[in-house]
Amino acid sequence: MLCARATLTAGPRHKRYKAGTSVHAVVFMKALSHPNDLQNEAFKPIAARGWKRITISGHKVMPDDHEFPAPDTEEAQAFRAALESGIGICVIGLVQ
Repeated sequence: MLCARATLTAGPRHKRYKAGTSVHAVVFMKALSHPNDLQNEAFKPIAARGWKRITISGHKVMPDDHEFPAPDTEEAQAFRAALESGIGICVIGLVQ
């Protein structure tokens, strides 16, 4: 599973953020193992959530059976969401 530290930019149809708002986030994608694979078809699940742009600043590949020290954190929940649906996004905060 790809775990990417990223900056996401909201598009005009994002439910929570105004268009153009950028946030720092951790993105988990089960079917990917490298950020270069995040093009065209692979970007569609992110776009479906209202994001129009992703800029990756770091990544690592995690095993599907990874266990977080604190299983109730937003990051751990996003990881489990990726296991179930293929993608999980944990927004850390707004880009200042």
